Amino acid sequence: MTAETPPDDDQRKPTSASLAGRYPTDVLVSPDWVDARLDRFDAADPDLRLLEVDVNASFYEEGHAPGAVGVDWRTELRSTEVHDILSPEEMTAFLESSGITEETTVVIYGDNRNWFAAHLYWQLSYYGHPDVRIMDGGREYWTEHDYPTTTDPVDPPAVAYGDAPDAPARPAVRAARTDVRAALDTDTKFVDVRLPEEFRGEITKPPGSNEGRCGAATSPGRRTCSGRRTSGPTACSSRPRSWRPCTSLGGSPPRTTSSSTAGSGSGRR
Repeated sequence: MTAETPPDDDQRKPTSASLAGRYPTDVLVSPDWVDARLDRFDAADPDLRLLEVDVNASFYEEGHAPGAVGVDWRTELRSTEVHDILSPEEMTAFLESSGITEETTVVIYGDNRNWFAAHLYWQLSYYGHPDVRIMDGGREYWTEHDYPTTTDPVDPPAVAYGDAPDAPARPAVRAARTDVRAALDTDTKFVDVRLPEEFRGEITKPPGSNEGRCGAATSPGRRTCSGRRTSGPTACSSRPRSWRPCTSLGGSPPRTTSSSTAGSGSGRR
């Protein structure tokens, strides 16, 4: 059975974003919520599983939340066959090696304002894992506010996922190349969520590629809508009004279909 849904008053305390129920709080959980359940994350029972996904994978060895399984995005979140996200078979292998079944509540956090934590969240959503959360504030908030850490590695128990995905369960959350081409002459807005330097083609992620940007992509200000703008100074997620420069100034009203672009895969809403 999946873990209980955290009540509104027990989530997102760093930003008080659950006040007055102004927008959903079912994805983000607060560091306090995680801290109160560390003994359950550290247990062999797969009911709850905590994952740390850092851009700099060495951070995990320097200290992580007790019970957190370290995930190296370079070797575990990219297909070994093509430059793409994990295939259904690779995703199943990743989940099972991380001690995750289809009944597991997965909570993810990481460095760089939960950059690759959000990427893993998206992949899990794409393949239809029922219950995935992100810890608000990520690694920065956890370490800077003296929550417990350990250098002990976590060896998750061997499990069978269950009804393993053989195809994406939610294909609509990903825009294929044909979708993008078909949308170029429509009112669809494209938002590049990579770093400004990536958007300009000055650096690339992953290293070695020279992707530049989608010609139709628009972003206000610095022409990118990176995590620097969608999270606050504490690395916690911003309130909805903080996202407005990334939508209204980019010409995308709240109900307009939009597509975000990144290094591996595209998101769509």
